[in-house]
Amino acid sequence: MVTSPQSPDLSGDEVRERLSLCTQDAVVDDLYSFGQKLADQALERVRSAEHKATFFAAYGSAVITLLASAFPKWADPGNRHTLWISVCISISAFLCIWFSVRVLRLRQIECTSEAEWLNKDCLDEPMKLKKYRILTLWETIDSRFKMQKHKAKDMQCAELSLAYSGLFLLYLLVQLAFFQIFGHFIAGHHWDEGWQFFAYWGIIGDVFAFLLLGGTLLRFVVSLWQIRVL
Repeated sequence: MVTSPQSPDLSGDEVRERLSLCTQDAVVDDLYSFGQKLADQALERVRSAEHKATFFAAYGSAVITLLASAFPKWADPGNRHTLWISVCISISAFLCIWFSVRVLRLRQIECTSEAEWLNKDCLDEPMKLKKYRILTLWETIDSRFKMQKHKAKDMQCAELSLAYSGLFLLYLLVQLAFFQIFGHFIAGHHWDEGWQFFAYWGIIGDVFAFLLLGGTLLRFVVSLWQIRVL
């Protein structure tokens, strides 16, 4: 599970103001050391999200490939409900791939430039230079945390989409199994008015499929909206 860290609440001016309160070398050294750890942790979270997004994109592609390659096998014994469910599977799997690609796309982040590294105003004062290093570290941490926050939301959407594609795939398997068992049951009894029975249960099946798929899709959309907004 990818967690979304809170971005630093301090602005650049607030960071400068607090650094001006530091007068002891030990405090400045501790802030600098801990800032390096935070920067490394933020980068590790970004890499972890991108690593997982690669697997999610592969899973989503596998679902679509499986659905397309097995189309002749499940389309013939199915009915219109089978096609409805397959469309839901394709949409959710495609969204999984889409959000995974969003995680993997390149983004601009703040990095320490050569001019900042060799700031001529700080070269003669070790304390001032260390404080300046802390300020540049804060910019890097803030940039990486914001990036990871956006990637975490996309990862949650990709994970949710993959889960719903699996749920719809389960619907498809259950529907095909029920349709086959039900069809053999009707054929085995040789009912003269079987077409009326099929027509009657066809209407019930349409209503049930609409409610089941519609309710699941609605829950899916609402969950995606909550992730993107909150």
